[in-house]
Amino acid sequence: MDSRVKDINSWLQDGSPKADIMVLCGMGGIGKTTIARYVFNLNFNRFDRSSFLANIRESFEKPDGLISLQRQLLADISRRKKIEIFSVDDGINKIKLSMSDKRVLLVFDDVDQKEQLQAILGMQNWFVGSSKVIITTRHVRLLRANDSKYEIHNVDKLDSNESLELFSRHAFGHNRPNEPFVQLSKNVVRRCEGLPLALEILGSSLYGRSIDLWQSAVEKLEAIPNNQILRKLKISYDSLEDDHDRNLFLDVACFFVGEDKDHMVTILDECEVHTRIGVQNLTDRCLLRVDGYNKIMMHQMLRDMGREIIRKESPKDPGRRSRLWHHKDSFSVLKNNSVRKWNSCVCIDFNDLHYPNLLFIYLHSILQAKVELEIEGLALDMHMLKRDKTVFCINRTRPGGFGFFSWPVANSTCNNFDEMDLKADAFPRMCKLRLLHINYLHLTGDFKGFPKEIKWLRWHGCPLEYIPSDFPLESLVAIDMSYSNLKTGWCGTKSLECLKIVDLGNCQGLTSTPDFSILPILERLILKKCSRLIEVHASIGNLENSLLYLNLEDCISLSKLPREIGELKVPHTLIISGCSTLAEFPIEIERLQALQVFHADRIAMGTIHPTTLVDTSWHAFIRMRTWVSKPRKTPELSWASLPCSLVNLSLAGCNLFDDAFPSELGNLLSLQNLNLSWNPISCVPTCIKGLTRLQRLNLEHCPRLQSVTGIRVLEHINLYNCTALQKYESQTPSCNIVECNNLVEMTLCFELIPIDDTRVAFVKYQLEPMNNIEMITYHSTTKTARKGPIQVLFEGCGLLSTFYPGSQVPAWFSTKIRGSSLSFTVPSSPHTITGGICMCLVCFVYSMKEQDEEEFYAILSNETKDLKLIYGPTCDGHPKPNEDMSWVSYWMLENEKLEAGDELTIFLLSTKAVEVREIGFHLMDLDVREEADGVEVNQPANPSSDPYPENFVRRSGSTRLFGQGTIRNTVKDLLKDVGVTWDPCQAEFQFCSLPASHAHWSVGDQNLELVIDMFSSR
Repeated sequence: MDSRVKDINSWLQDGSPKADIMVLCGMGGIGKTTIARYVFNLNFNRFDRSSFLANIRESFEKPDGLISLQRQLLADISRRKKIEIFSVDDGINKIKLSMSDKRVLLVFDDVDQKEQLQAILGMQNWFVGSSKVIITTRHVRLLRANDSKYEIHNVDKLDSNESLELFSRHAFGHNRPNEPFVQLSKNVVRRCEGLPLALEILGSSLYGRSIDLWQSAVEKLEAIPNNQILRKLKISYDSLEDDHDRNLFLDVACFFVGEDKDHMVTILDECEVHTRIGVQNLTDRCLLRVDGYNKIMMHQMLRDMGREIIRKESPKDPGRRSRLWHHKDSFSVLKNNSVRKWNSCVCIDFNDLHYPNLLFIYLHSILQAKVELEIEGLALDMHMLKRDKTVFCINRTRPGGFGFFSWPVANSTCNNFDEMDLKADAFPRMCKLRLLHINYLHLTGDFKGFPKEIKWLRWHGCPLEYIPSDFPLESLVAIDMSYSNLKTGWCGTKSLECLKIVDLGNCQGLTSTPDFSILPILERLILKKCSRLIEVHASIGNLENSLLYLNLEDCISLSKLPREIGELKVPHTLIISGCSTLAEFPIEIERLQALQVFHADRIAMGTIHPTTLVDTSWHAFIRMRTWVSKPRKTPELSWASLPCSLVNLSLAGCNLFDDAFPSELGNLLSLQNLNLSWNPISCVPTCIKGLTRLQRLNLEHCPRLQSVTGIRVLEHINLYNCTALQKYESQTPSCNIVECNNLVEMTLCFELIPIDDTRVAFVKYQLEPMNNIEMITYHSTTKTARKGPIQVLFEGCGLLSTFYPGSQVPAWFSTKIRGSSLSFTVPSSPHTITGGICMCLVCFVYSMKEQDEEEFYAILSNETKDLKLIYGPTCDGHPKPNEDMSWVSYWMLENEKLEAGDELTIFLLSTKAVEVREIGFHLMDLDVREEADGVEVNQPANPSSDPYPENFVRRSGSTRLFGQGTIRNTVKDLLKDVGVTWDPCQAEFQFCSLPASHAHWSVGDQNLELVIDMFSSR
């Protein structure tokens, strides 16, 4: 909880002279009220008066609800039990008067109406300076409707570890699940998706139950969500203003989670759903969100709530529900629909009236066959059905049945799924059907009776070679026939006036595209991975005013693009990645002045160099990548023809060398995202350094890239697995250098210098002989371990470190102790009297129980000045099993000089896998060295059980962090274990390493030569 309320506590304690308001936003059950209550209880005593008004929404629904809230608020502020309020206006006047001279803390919980928020904001002028107001709401749009200034805090869901801990507290009474229940607990936690409400309710409901009951409860949860959770979540659904938004929510919950937002909007707008404003309304209510990839996302519990609303429309008969998303229900309804249609044609001999039950069954079947179903959307995936062998199917030989009659039998098992075909006439009674998913389903018969109002058809794995002429396409807005057996598009020449999206991806038999002249408003055409496609119909030029998106990725048989593609006036995206047999690009591509996204990955555009000019590793690399597996004619592309409107350009794996790199890319002045990964370049091309709008540069997997220099500050640079990279020079705040195992220099961050280098000869001189010694160095920023000679690490914050195999502190260190902690008092000397000591050395001798990505931090705590100096090295040495490693670090303390009488404590903060054997400390000044030889070392009372002194744990003064630019979660946990709570608003942090930290840099004018000179001169 502390980490989740850190920012709120800081805001409450910031001492601002004005009255401030903070709004906590989030979906129902996410913990807004819990957090508000927690910070209220922590801070109410800092204010003159305080009040927590819970359940504002429910109170407003009651008679005189507003007056009741006013009475409670006034009672809290005035501290009187009996309060007389005769009207709302009377309450306002009395509240205003009571607040006029007091600093107050107010919490208004569950605000959901504009009038409620305006009433609260209107009180802002009544408050004395430094008063604070917290509002919780699940209705984000309320905030946009007001111009008042307030802090907004979005409450996030719990991560997996936090979720398991919270669930375990309620299910077992402690922080971890009992051993037999671990996997079941994880299954429940996974389903709750970090929602505290669900974790608490489900954990409490399972407390003390046997493992058999747990298993049964988990299985039930998969089918029917917990009703108590649903009631809480349904509040947001019920608060939606109209049926349009409610229907949109149900459509998303059943069919569109994970779908592209623009794709969904295109489809549902044709269903008269008013999708764009609806999506915004649902987002405002925290019922869905749109992720960074423009995908519609919804919390799993909200999705389950929407589906449960549909299930309750007809719990026993799925055919009477408005939407069917579960493959079992869908298959059952379609099978039964076919049976009922067949039964409605039987002949009845009314002379057989002595069988009244049989007559009733016949008549009931006929009437059922004539009733139109209310189904608007249906999803059936036969692959999912095959995974779940328990299905609703037809038992043609049911014992005890009527010989000529077929009956649906629930929970029977169908082993031969290949025979589970359905007739196309299973759909006629679904006249309201508009959304249909029937993946990998075999439909037999004609389609004359197929529903004609379908807007979206997704039929992956369709067995047909073409779409028959009697298939009703007239109302379709989007058709997705991916992974199908189609060889051509569809028969007939009738214009399809509504069709805007066509996806024929992965149709391996497709050799040519349909004639686009019958698709006058087509906007998105997806032909991805149609490996036999050899031609794009020239009629694509007819789509000049409609086609926005064209995807031809991995159409490996496509040798040319039609010149008519240049007639398109509004295309936004063109993808030809992997079209490895393209011989040329039409020059007309330069006429696509609306084009913003162009992907041409894995097309060998660069000249393949002779073997003598290509290093062995790169030659092996291009043999591995099939698109440049052998010399051949490369496609002719006039780089100057690329339209200047491009914002996103991807040329990954295009065999672009340094001397053949297209300088014309420097003319793309609108470019913001550039992908040059998997290319054999050795440095960043000069031409792209002048792209002033460039924000993101991807150079991952460039195995010959040796340096990145001269790049201005971008949003992000990706250098993942650039194994030859040695030097990185950029102040870009976000950079991925993982697996760059040869990186030795990051400007303003760190540099690795071989110990034999004359610049650091003083280090080698001061330590033991180290000739021809190799060791394993782990690089925390690149996540790589490398075997090599001993090196000296220079950190941008003015620190030097070296790691080397060794089992004892150097003999010339003035102070040392066997154990895990060292206490020391700075003696008096001319230097401590005149200005203090600014340099010292610290040495740790340690071993590792496990060879893993261990983290450790040297901590020098000045107890006298209540100051903690923390140094996490960018690189560290990993000792061999049963051997020791020594770490000597040189500290420059310009701003934290040591003075006579300062009490210091030094120890290593690490995981349990690191065992400290000896610690050494040495003051750099010569005069101090002589006087420090006789200093008495204070041994901890019990270093094995309590390596961290109590006076350090209890202090909370300023803190300085050196070395790695971010405090990782592991070290936060370590600090928490020794009683140190990190509060960035109260502690002084000095981030001096990775630019990815987004933190303040304090390197200034210091550089390697200056620091080396200062150390070596002593």
